[in-house]
Amino acid sequence: PRLNHMSEQEKVNKTKELMEKSVTLYFYQLTKGCENEYCCNNFCAKNPSHKPLSANDAGRVALQLSILNDKTNICCEDTIANENFACFEVINEYFQNNDFESLGEYIELNFSKYDSLNNSFLKSISEMDIIRNEIGVNLDDLRQAYEILSQSPIQIQEVLSKSISQVISNMEWRIKANKNSFTLRKFIILIECYMIHSPEFYETITGPLFSLISELPKRSIKILEQVYLANLDRGKFVEILRSIQNFITLELMEDDDVFSNNIVAATKLLRLLYTTNQKKSYLGKEEFYNEMVNMNIDLVHDFRAWEDEEFSFRKHSFILTPEIKSHILELSQQVSQVRAVREEALYNHLFFGEVIFRQANLLMEVNRETLLQDSLNMVGVYMNSDSNHFKKPLRVNFIGEEGIDEGGLRKEWFQLLILELFNLDYGMFVEISETRCHWFNAYSVQIDEFELLGVILGLAIYNSIILDLHFPNLVYKKLAGVEPVLEDLMDINPGLYTGLKQFLEYEGDVTDLDVYFVVEYTQYDFRYSHELVPDGSNIVVTNERKQEYVDKYVKYLLVDSVEAQFNSFRKGFTTVVDDGPVMELFSHEELQLLVCGSPELNFKELESGTHYENGYRKEHPTIKLFWEVVHSFSLEEKKKLLSFTTGSDRSPIGGLSKLELVIVKHGKEDRLPTSHTCFNHLLLPEYKTKENMQERLKKAINNSTGFGLL
Repeated sequence: PRLNHMSEQEKVNKTKELMEKSVTLYFYQLTKGCENEYCCNNFCAKNPSHKPLSANDAGRVALQLSILNDKTNICCEDTIANENFACFEVINEYFQNNDFESLGEYIELNFSKYDSLNNSFLKSISEMDIIRNEIGVNLDDLRQAYEILSQSPIQIQEVLSKSISQVISNMEWRIKANKNSFTLRKFIILIECYMIHSPEFYETITGPLFSLISELPKRSIKILEQVYLANLDRGKFVEILRSIQNFITLELMEDDDVFSNNIVAATKLLRLLYTTNQKKSYLGKEEFYNEMVNMNIDLVHDFRAWEDEEFSFRKHSFILTPEIKSHILELSQQVSQVRAVREEALYNHLFFGEVIFRQANLLMEVNRETLLQDSLNMVGVYMNSDSNHFKKPLRVNFIGEEGIDEGGLRKEWFQLLILELFNLDYGMFVEISETRCHWFNAYSVQIDEFELLGVILGLAIYNSIILDLHFPNLVYKKLAGVEPVLEDLMDINPGLYTGLKQFLEYEGDVTDLDVYFVVEYTQYDFRYSHELVPDGSNIVVTNERKQEYVDKYVKYLLVDSVEAQFNSFRKGFTTVVDDGPVMELFSHEELQLLVCGSPELNFKELESGTHYENGYRKEHPTIKLFWEVVHSFSLEEKKKLLSFTTGSDRSPIGGLSKLELVIVKHGKEDRLPTSHTCFNHLLLPEYKTKENMQERLKKAINNSTGFGLL
C-alpha cells in the first residue's frame, strides 16, 4: 500500500517495517557482500579492504547506515530495498479480507519489478544463518503466500502471471548487460512459484525462467545449487524434478528438436538436480532419464556438437538410458577406428610414398590347450606397442582350426577365459556362499592374470559381449573411483556387515565389549593380525571412536587387503577404456549393466526378437509349443534356459529383444535340445507334444555343464 493512503499508525508501522528491512539488507551486505568479486563500496564484505565484522558489530553498523539513509552506501539496487517489497502478512491480510483489488495492485507492484521482487520475503537478521552462506529468502512465508495466491480468483492469477512474465523479461536484459551485479533471491522466489508446473504457463513463464537460469554465471549456479537445491526436502526436490521432466516431454511432443533453446535450458537445470541427488540420494538414476529425449536424439548431430564443444547430451548423459549410451559408445569407437586408420595411411603416404593401411582389427591368435598363457602373451604384446589397438574390433583365431571369426569365436574366447580365470581351484577369487558373488583372493599371486581380466572387461564393452560375471556392485564402484562404505560389505561378508552395523548401533559402553583397533585373520592355518591404527592392538575402541573403527575396518577389507590384485585388474581395464567415453557416460550401476547385462528378464521381448531357421517359423506348431512351455517356466528355469542358449542368464542393455536368439530345427524327437552359445543358437528337435517339449527342455537346461558349448 502507498503511504499517502495509510493512517498515521499504519505509516508508523510501515516505516518500522522498512527500517527493519533496510537493516537486514545492510547486514547482509556487510557480512556476505554483493555479487561483485571486487566491490569498491567501503561497506561491502566483497571490498578487498573490508575487515570482517562480528554479528553484533555488523548489526550496529547496519542500523547506523539505515538511519543515515545515504544511497551511496548501497552496492546495487539488488542489495537494498526500496519501499516496495512483498511479504506474506500483507498478502494474507488482503486475502482474508477479500480485498482482491488491493491484492492485485500489491502483486503487480512487487512481482513485476526486478528490485522489489528481489527484496521480497526476506528473513530478519535473527533468522538468517550467516555461517551457511544463506541468501535470505523466508521459504515458509513464500510458500504460504503462493498457497494463498493459488486459491485466489482468476483475476489475481492473471495479474501474477503477467507480472512474473514481465519481471523475467526485465531480468533477461539485466543478465546480458552485466553478469556480476545481481543476487539470487529473485530466482528462488520464481522457482518456488506454482505456475511453473502448469503447461498453461510453459511458454510465458517456465521456458523463459529455465533459459534465464541456464544463462547464469557459473559462480551463481554453484551458489544456487549449494544454498537452495541442496537444502530442499525430498518432496520439494521431486516436485521440481517432475516439473522439469514434464516440461521437456511436452515440449518434445510438440517439436521433436532436442537441441531447441528450451530443451537445452531445461536439461542444464536438470543437471543441477542430478548433481544434488548424487549427494542426497533422494531418487534412483533412472528418474533422470527422459523417454522423449532418448527417442528423438540424433546421435551423429550430438557427436559433432560434443566435438565442437557445444551443448551435447553426451556431456549431460544422466538424461540418457544405458541403451542410448551404448549406441554413443559404438559410434565413438567407429569414428575413432576410421580416423586412426586414415591418419596412419596419410602418415605412410607422406613419409614413405605409399598408402599402407594398418591392421584394422585386434587379432588374438591362441591355442586352446594354452589359452590363458597365449592370451596373456598377446595382451602383453599389444600393451607394449600401442594400447589403442584394444579399441579395434576383436577377432579371434584358434590356432590349427579353420574358420573366420564372425562373432562366434570371439564370444567363445571370452567364455573360455572367464571359466578358467574364475575357476576356484585357480585361486584368483573366492566365492561368497551367501551371495554367490566372486571377490578378490587377498592371497592370490597371479597379478598378471588380474590385469588380463581387466583387459577382458574392457574388450567385452567395446565388442558388445555380455560376460557371465558374478562380481558385487562394489567392483564397478571402485572402477568408477567411488569409495567403499559399510553397506558394500553386505555382498562380501554379510555376517560381518551385520555385526559391524550392530556394533555402531550399540547403545551401551562399547569398551565393555573389549574391541581393539586390530583385525585378526587366518591364512594357511596361521593366525595373523593387522593394526588399523599405530599400536592398535593396545587401543580399546570407545563410543567416540567406534565409527572410526568401523570405517578403518571396512577400508582394510575392501581396499587395503586386496590392493595389489585390484590395482592390477584396474590397470588392465583402464588400458582399454582410458580416454574413451565409457567412464564419462556410464555410472557404476550402468557400467555393471554394460558388462554383465540386466537381471530384468522379459521373455515376451525375447520371443519378439527371435529368428528361426531350417524349416521353423513363428507359426510352426513346435515353436508355439516351445513358447507356451517357456512362458510357464519359473524365473530360475528361465535363467537356466537363457544361460544354456547364450552363455549368460542376463539381458543385454535394451532388453532381451536385442539378443537375437535363433532357433534351428535340428535332431530327432528322442534327442535333447543343444546349443551354440557362441551364436545364440538353440538346436531344437521337432517335438510334437507339450509334455515331451517340457520334459526335454528341462532335462537339457538342468543337466548342462559349463556354457553348453558345442
